[in-house]
Amino acid sequence: MDKRKLRKILTRLRSMQKTLDSLIEQVTAELEENNFTGKASSPKQPETELDVQALREEWEALQQALLTSKNPETIAREFIQNKTKPYLRQLFRVNHVPIDSRASKAEQLRQLLQLIRVSKTIQSGKPQ
Repeated sequence: MDKRKLRKILTRLRSMQKTLDSLIEQVTAELEENNFTGKASSPKQPETELDVQALREEWEALQQALLTSKNPETIAREFIQNKTKPYLRQLFRVNHVPIDSRASKAEQLRQLLQLIRVSKTIQSGKPQ
């Protein structure tokens, strides 16, 4: 490129830089004026920590009910449907249950039933 074109490009870049600096100052002033923090606020409600012992006891009871039931699908379906996703997330996390807490409730139900089938197979020694 010739010298003249390079000077034009440099002039335009400096102009853009001044515009950007001005915009940054305006946005910063707006943030300070409205007492905003640097972080975006999350629309989610913070999860309340549930009693760890209660979560462990509930998991044990559910697991026993599912393992001894003739129809574990119904019990599991009702349990998953009657609990909130944040509650299930904490229940699975506290009890180290290998179920994806970000998955849909239908997928969590499928994973729970698969986990119970595997547990029954291990306990009985026979495939379910």
